[in-house]
Amino acid sequence: ALAADRPVLAFEPLPANLRQLRRNVEANGWSARTEIHPVALSDQPGELVLYGGGTTASLMPDFTGAQDFRRRRVPVETLDGRAAAALAGRRALILVDVEGVELNVLRGAAQILRQSPRPIWMLEVGVIQELASGHRVNPDLLPVFTTFWDAGYEAWTATHPPERISPEAVARVAAGGAETLGTHNFIFAMAGT
Repeated sequence: ALAADRPVLAFEPLPANLRQLRRNVEANGWSARTEIHPVALSDQPGELVLYGGGTTASLMPDFTGAQDFRRRRVPVETLDGRAAAALAGRRALILVDVEGVELNVLRGAAQILRQSPRPIWMLEVGVIQELASGHRVNPDLLPVFTTFWDAGYEAWTATHPPERISPEAVARVAAGGAETLGTHNFIFAMAGT
């Protein structure tokens, strides 16, 4: 988006990642088009504990074995509260990589999910990998996909070539069947987008 001269809203609660993000934006000359929010996203504003560090920091305790001693409280906002007004009436791509709390982010984006034009979403959603301890399949897998289907979206793999994903395929995997989705990166878009 930045290379295409489009404005970008970025959300990053972890101080080390936030510093790196700001350095990268500045080094590429994108500061004027980038709005960085030093918050996490979820379904309610407030404050939550962020566990772990680096690229696997999560609001979910024990996500991929995140060590409990590496935790800190971070401010939390909803995507609707921070971005719905800015995105109203505009085409948008929303990239979500929130390490296990995708469903909470979507619950905090109910308005954006239904506004016109509908954004295209790209989500990293763990299927059988990158899960909290004790889970063989992501318990939020089917609810994440259902949130989009209920809002009129289609689901696709973010692979080349993209493959359309059916509710039946996700339901089979969510019920403990073989992992047949082939990726943990997905695109959600309206038909014909």
